[in-house]
Amino acid sequence: MILRIVLILLSILGTTSGDLDRAGYYAVFAKGNLQQIDQELDNIRSIDFPGKEGFEGALLMRKAGKRSNVADKLSDFKAGGKKLEAAIRADSTNVEFRFLRLCIQENAPHFLGYHSDLDRDNVYVSRHFKQLTSVVQDAIRAYSQQSHVLKLDNQ
Repeated sequence: MILRIVLILLSILGTTSGDLDRAGYYAVFAKGNLQQIDQELDNIRSIDFPGKEGFEGALLMRKAGKRSNVADKLSDFKAGGKKLEAAIRADSTNVEFRFLRLCIQENAPHFLGYHSDLDRDNVYVSRHFKQLTSVVQDAIRAYSQQSHVLKLDNQ
């Protein structure tokens, strides 16, 4: 009975645990402006879910590309990179993180030196594509249409 009351209260008041709306995340990751990225980052920070750091890190790195101040760009890129790389070190088999890193690497300016895993991530994402949910597959397919690296053959 007490558990039931707690669950009802949590649903009424809201909780800080949940899951990421991946469709919304990938829409913002792909085409979001600075305000939309900030809103999505706030959303990510407000919930607890597995892989939170990786998703936040990748979005921070995308945010860097939208900033006008060079110092802010570099700060966001580095902070995001640390989070994304830590998430990949913690779970190197996470295909989504490898896909997000591939996107960042392919589009990052070369002087940042963030390209060393591009080929490995491309192979990994292509090999494990069919294991992903349809929402993530759709995001990868959409990205592959404009990618010079990621090409999905008959997937």
